[in-house]
Amino acid sequence: VSIGTLEGIHQAPATRGRGILGWWKPKPKESLGLYIAVVVPVGIEDPVESSDSWKSSLKFVYGESIGRTIAGGEVPKQEQYDTATVLFLDIVDFTKNCMRRRSDEVAGWMAAIHGTIEPLIAKYHVRKIETRGDCYLVVAGTNASAGDHYSDQARRMVQFASEVSKQLRTQHNTMIRVGISSGGITIDYINTHVFAPVMTIYGENVCLAARMEQSGAAGLVHLSESATNLLCREFGDDVRHPCLDRMDIKSTGMIPTSWFCSKRLCFSDREGRPLAFGPEVPINRVNFRGDDYQPDDSWCS
Repeated sequence: VSIGTLEGIHQAPATRGRGILGWWKPKPKESLGLYIAVVVPVGIEDPVESSDSWKSSLKFVYGESIGRTIAGGEVPKQEQYDTATVLFLDIVDFTKNCMRRRSDEVAGWMAAIHGTIEPLIAKYHVRKIETRGDCYLVVAGTNASAGDHYSDQARRMVQFASEVSKQLRTQHNTMIRVGISSGGITIDYINTHVFAPVMTIYGENVCLAARMEQSGAAGLVHLSESATNLLCREFGDDVRHPCLDRMDIKSTGMIPTSWFCSKRLCFSDREGRPLAFGPEVPINRVNFRGDDYQPDDSWCS
């Protein structure tokens, strides 16, 4: 169904002024309680009616270079990166909320959630691969946009996760779990002959980021050892993170990980208690060589 033919779209109040983001319910005879989420950037018309708007839509979804390739009728080539940072984001108690609420209430809630997250993706120049229900899969360090630099990928990803967590908590009373890992990935495109190719991502690093999220905690960013070390290096410190929390991760075993408290913006233990960098230390001023650091032997390696 073309976006231009949809009638009766209910716009989410939290997203008015930033774009058309809402839900549409077919007539009773067409569906049994089905709600279709609709997301369209401001200023983009029906792509069938305008080739310029079509190209703008592709660039909005895929980025400048990839969007130009698809607009030219070609399927983008496979992309390989030795080091990129992958993030999985998931809403806490999403299934329970779906069971307690009507489908239209869930649709409105998720429309507001997406309306909050999407501008932050652009703000921190990270690259959205896909959304699966309440889950976001995002990467950084692939140079997909002008600000997606290799040199600060881990910092931008942690800042993105921290601000998403803060805004969802304060604006929508919603908590999230976040898992981040850094390493090699491969991005590929599947030609479906419908609208545009589907973007997919592969690699052990992707699986590890997903496991970090699954074993994470509400309000905290769970980082793999590789992501922790990359974050430290981006701040000019080659010393290994002073205290890595060893955890038994499903299908992986005992591995070192670290925690970052999105509320206090500092490294923490798995309960969200700040490490001895001070009660509140901005991420860009962490002193990894602090002499006053005293790890808690009861939980760290």
